[in-house]
Amino acid sequence: MLEGVDKTGKSTLLKAINRATNYKHFCIDRCLGSAFVYDYISNRRNRNKKLKTIEKDFSQIKSIPIITILLTCKKQVLIDRIRKEDESPNQRIKLLDKASKAYKMYKKYTYLPLIEVDTTNKSVSQTVSEILQKIKEYEK
Repeated sequence: MLEGVDKTGKSTLLKAINRATNYKHFCIDRCLGSAFVYDYISNRRNRNKKLKTIEKDFSQIKSIPIITILLTCKKQVLIDRIRKEDESPNQRIKLLDKASKAYKMYKKYTYLPLIEVDTTNKSVSQTVSEILQKIKEYEK
């Protein structure tokens, strides 16, 4: 499961991992971590208990390793990426700190194995190589 704040590279890396591994890994762009984070940001509802139960159930599945890959990036790089793509970036930029804080909370909260990868100033291929190497190390 690829998680992280906006513009850390989740969608791009999802496609690149699939191409690089010929779909060996089942990758998901945003899942339980994002539900936790965006519930926290929006104050819309508190599903923490339910999400924790789901994660605990997932962590019991031994036949398929379920790993959360938390993508991070330096704030200024994220701001530059948002401004490059978004015509009205201010709202997304305002949420970066709160989302980053929530993902730090999620790291302590999750039952699932978590691999953290910083995408700052790395090419897609460099990041994919790092992710695949960390997955390989985890699977040992």
